[in-house]
Amino acid sequence: MKQIASVLVFLLVVGCGAKDMPTLVPSLSLPTSAPTQAPTRTSVPTWTPAATRVVAESTFPPAMETAEDFHSRGVAYHDQGDYTHAIADYDQAIALQPDYALAYFSRGFTYYDQKDYTHAIADYDQAIALQPDIFLTYFYRGLAYYDRGDLDRAIADYNQAIILQPDYADAYNNRGNAYYDQGDYNRAIADYDQAIALQPDYADAYNNRGIAYYDQGDYNRAIADYDQVITLQPDDALAYFNRGLAYYELGDYNRAIADYDQAIALQPDDAKAYYNRGVAYHDRGDLDHAIADYDQAIALQPDYADAYFNRGLAYYDLGDLDQEIANYDQVIALQPDDVSAYYNRGLAYYERGDLDRAIADYDQAIALQPDYADAYFERGFAYYELDILDHATTDFQKVLEFSNDSELRQLAEEGLRLLSLPPSSGASPSSGATAICKDGTFSYSLTRRGTCSGHGGVSQWLQP
Repeated sequence: MKQIASVLVFLLVVGCGAKDMPTLVPSLSLPTSAPTQAPTRTSVPTWTPAATRVVAESTFPPAMETAEDFHSRGVAYHDQGDYTHAIADYDQAIALQPDYALAYFSRGFTYYDQKDYTHAIADYDQAIALQPDIFLTYFYRGLAYYDRGDLDRAIADYNQAIILQPDYADAYNNRGNAYYDQGDYNRAIADYDQAIALQPDYADAYNNRGIAYYDQGDYNRAIADYDQVITLQPDDALAYFNRGLAYYELGDYNRAIADYDQAIALQPDDAKAYYNRGVAYHDRGDLDHAIADYDQAIALQPDYADAYFNRGLAYYDLGDLDQEIANYDQVIALQPDDVSAYYNRGLAYYERGDLDRAIADYDQAIALQPDYADAYFERGFAYYELDILDHATTDFQKVLEFSNDSELRQLAEEGLRLLSLPPSSGASPSSGATAICKDGTFSYSLTRRGTCSGHGGVSQWLQP
């Protein structure tokens, strides 16, 4: 039974004013993005095993007389996907035989397939009240609780299923999933261990254990589990996808790319696989291939904001500010509250010398995140370039209020020191200055593009 299908996807996290995604090293003048993973998991229960399932015959009695007759036809309707008629037959079976536990169970299963978890649980309750020693009823009620988000009750039902049937591997696997969702990775792994001990060819348990190891940062064990999945199911695109993510985290971009290649070959319409491969190419410094993969991800999923964001970063690395800005425009159109997109677009406008637009984007980033110290610093620096010194002073003070980053605080303090000096003081730059502008002021920008754009350009670079 394939109970869980886990999909790990890079989501962009922007912080500390860095922009250089390939290195993931924060710096003050460049936006950063760091990949993270977010499992998306769906329960897919199998139909009742043969031991308890009533198999429908190809024909039914001319006159439907018994509860068993209606139940059997209900099973046939369910198998055809006709849930409305299935439920009607189960209703009739229960009306004829109110203590018919299997009819409640089957109706509950049909409600589950309709995602009507409340009615499904009510029917499983009744089945358990009538026959409290059937492990499968607890198991499937656990599934319904799980999909409804009630993890504690799901675990309680899986516990009972295990008590009644200690060698039922699926119950351990599913309980492991519930523990995983609670963030209890050690218990989850213990349950996956038990599922695998009971069923050594249980590919989904290996996959799920690999995900738990991944989330613990144990990438080598995660890879070992994905290896097992691929051995058991060589055409499992998800296993290649997940293993690629683990290789990525180990910095082995070549193997990550090879796994994404395989995932794409098996599932060519998976936008996330193209996106993830693009991230690996990007970190490997292969910007053309990265952009091509982001392009394909967007073609498959036109509202893929993260792909636009990363494509913007790639164009930044190529020095194409217009394309970078155009991609952030798309992110903002799709996600108007994306702080990072405004911040990054502001940096791009600044580097292009369009300080007014840069400030407008920093304004928006700060409106969305009022404690965004990096945005205050960049806006303060833009105001400084425009000689709006009172605004620059206020923004550098905000940096000191909100930031614990020592380098950022040092730069803000130096900015305030220089702003406090009279114009004729002949101030000399601190060790943080990167350039002397043509009007005699100092720049503290950490990127050469846009430096001194409001002060006549660069007269002398102070740092290589």
